[in-house]
Amino acid sequence: RPEKRAALEKRTSVVPGNATGRYPAVERLAEAMAALPPETMLVLLAPPAFVTGLPAPGTAEEAAENACKSALRNLASIRRNGAWLDWRTDRPETRNPELWFDHTHYRAGVAKAIETEIAEAIAKSRQR
Repeated sequence: RPEKRAALEKRTSVVPGNATGRYPAVERLAEAMAALPPETMLVLLAPPAFVTGLPAPGTAEEAAENACKSALRNLASIRRNGAWLDWRTDRPETRNPELWFDHTHYRAGVAKAIETEIAEAIAKSRQR
């Protein structure tokens, strides 16, 4: 639909601002992870956004999002059975308007691709 495509092509901000450098949700997640048995597999995922909903390169918004993703990546890396998947990037699936309802809600094609990547991360972890 033309109106849907026009809305998706319009740059919008879907990133909450955070100039503090602190991520309370990541801190709470670290606490919850500490209570899990070490053999429990954990996959942390940055969910996708349509490309025009991603922060513009070189902006404070992009720096804040990258810092948050870095904190999550580090959290996943300290776990023997941890994996980090960053789908909040510019990739073919985030550029195809047919795969999106709006900037943050995606269709089955994206979900299936994410599912495949999660399954691959789990399989890779089991090989360690």
